[in-house]
Amino acid sequence: MRWKITISLIFLNIIIFYGILHFQKHGQNRHVETRNVLGNTIIDIDKIEIINKEFKEPRILERQNGQWKITSPIEWPANLFAVQRIITQLQFLIHEARFSIEEIEKTGQTLEDYGLKDPNIILKFRGINGEYTLAIGNPTPLGNRVYVMDPDQKNILVIKNSILESVASNLEELRAQQIFSIPLYELNKLKIQILSPHNLKIWLSKNKDSWNFDAPIQASANNALVNNAINQLTSLNTHKILLGEEADHADILLRNPLMKITLEGNNQKQTLIIAKSEKKSTEEKEYYAQLEDNTTVFTVPAKPFDALQDAQEALREKQLITIKTDELKNITISQSRKKIELQKLENDEWQLVSRNASGKLITIAADDKELGKIQQRLSALEIISFVSDAPSNVDLENFGFNDPQRVIELNADKKQILLIGGLDPLSGNLYAKIEGSPYVYCINPNILSFFPVNELHYKMRILDKLPKGAVITGLKIIHLGSNNEILFEKTIDPANAGWEIALANTENPQKKSILGIIEDLKEFTVKNFLKNHFEDPVTLDSETQLPWVYKIEATTLLPGGDTSKTSTLEYYFTKRLSGVLQIGGSKEKDVIFSADQHWIDHLFAFHKQQQAIDQN
Repeated sequence: MRWKITISLIFLNIIIFYGILHFQKHGQNRHVETRNVLGNTIIDIDKIEIINKEFKEPRILERQNGQWKITSPIEWPANLFAVQRIITQLQFLIHEARFSIEEIEKTGQTLEDYGLKDPNIILKFRGINGEYTLAIGNPTPLGNRVYVMDPDQKNILVIKNSILESVASNLEELRAQQIFSIPLYELNKLKIQILSPHNLKIWLSKNKDSWNFDAPIQASANNALVNNAINQLTSLNTHKILLGEEADHADILLRNPLMKITLEGNNQKQTLIIAKSEKKSTEEKEYYAQLEDNTTVFTVPAKPFDALQDAQEALREKQLITIKTDELKNITISQSRKKIELQKLENDEWQLVSRNASGKLITIAADDKELGKIQQRLSALEIISFVSDAPSNVDLENFGFNDPQRVIELNADKKQILLIGGLDPLSGNLYAKIEGSPYVYCINPNILSFFPVNELHYKMRILDKLPKGAVITGLKIIHLGSNNEILFEKTIDPANAGWEIALANTENPQKKSILGIIEDLKEFTVKNFLKNHFEDPVTLDSETQLPWVYKIEATTLLPGGDTSKTSTLEYYFTKRLSGVLQIGGSKEKDVIFSADQHWIDHLFAFHKQQQAIDQN
């Protein structure tokens, strides 16, 4: 019977416990507004003042034109997150206990016992309903809570000490770290004034998406480099805010600054003044800095500003050719009286326009790969150095522009003429300029190798190409000499067997070379052309002549199946002059050329046979 009574009591206690808990929570929710310390006073705060015994000067935050700023002990934009944290703490400031000053005086206690006679921290704030003050005193015996004098100065409150974490923030936490506040997307002007050692003004402005120099010259700037420089400036943080004697010393140096940087955008601008600091060389180099119309002095890393010392060249557009080279329609290359003209056809193939011996206008297929290289080289052609922005006539003559080494006229959506002058004796680079523009530059001298005034350089490198379906049925390799020794000879019947089967008993490396020759005869390419006429022997210069050593004869069966439809290919080669040089020729095409590397490799397989023949 007793155990039934015990269980009933336990069950009753549980019901009472949950009932008390429910009513307690309901009571807390119902009275939470009455426990709010500030109530409706914390509306539209526009000023916060923090007086702390640990601070030499009060921290004053004010909202001006919609922006929060620190006005004491420095003038500086405030950290919005830090300000919002303080405001949020004030909005939700709840007291856990409250007792009046009259009550403590009745018990013989004073404000001094609570640390409120001379508070450690005084927090003042101004809102739409007026100005209010909270005095924060000693921590309570229980810990994690402090005594606070309410704004009416009639009651002492017990609140959680989390409010201290906000109002005790040091100056570094309260201030914004970035120097420039103009949004990056609004910026349209960058002004750099180098005051020491010379007063040089470098002004850049943005037109749509392009940056241009307005001073000291009018020229194109490199968009990527300018944007990168501006990104570095707008993301730049202060190293240290200077106060006291250190700030006074820096202020003196800033009266004779090294440079000024101005950013402008949407009717607002900010100017940063830079002066050399006296920091030891063992430490990271930095400069003193100050925003114009702001008394706050601070330090910044020196590197971004050192990079702007030569901004006139560093930020300038270095790509010399500005037209779209992949849309070129015509290229003319001249030197003195020599002239090469290249035209692009509607099918995107290129041709040489020339005249024969009788003066008749003729066209020759140009090498598309070579033209591709030229277009790539032009688009990648960069200025190495800027020589002169206002050369005199004497300067231009000294630079070699009276008789340029090359005049390269480019026609696409617009025309651009590149003039290449003489060599700079100091750097070994070439002087260059764009016709119609005064600026003189230096460029890489290897540009001349891409634009020789020689028609053969641009001629199509495919010497012969068999029709689709044509078959090589016979091959003969002859060592030319007194006996015309045959190094290799073979004929096949393509209906019965191919070259792989026909060469089954041939030893390598000759087998590999012969198969390579068969394949390369289908499309005979050359490295480059040397002469537009065939000769025997080959004259290299007034003292050197080379005889032909090899002759390749190939019989081809043309498409259609008729065995009478055959043709013969003949090519001549000298001895190998080096691992990468061997000269070839064609009587039919009336040309002499430098052989492609694969032909040099193919013929080398017969080198020992040639040596044996030469010895005999």
